[in-house]
Amino acid sequence: MSRFLIRRGLLALFVVFGVTLVTFVISHVVPADPVVAYLGDHAPPSLVAQVRAQLGLDRPLPEQYLIYLDQLSHGNLGISIMDQRPVGAL
Repeated sequence: MSRFLIRRGLLALFVVFGVTLVTFVISHVVPADPVVAYLGDHAPPSLVAQVRAQLGLDRPLPEQYLIYLDQLSHGNLGISIMDQRPVGAL
């Protein structure tokens, strides 16, 4: 019975890892730029770069993924671009 539970637990970890990886990749493959959507089309490049740095989008993808996992593990789903409120509250 314990072998079954261990296997199921490992499978669940694998599935969670896969789901987080797929959602992360999809969010980065989408052609829309979240910073431009947040600021608008006429935002100055200096402001775009500043917001990109604040959101961590200027970091390498593996580092962004680790930050994403850390934030998810703490229940932080980020801030909605449209409503400026925590996603968890929505």
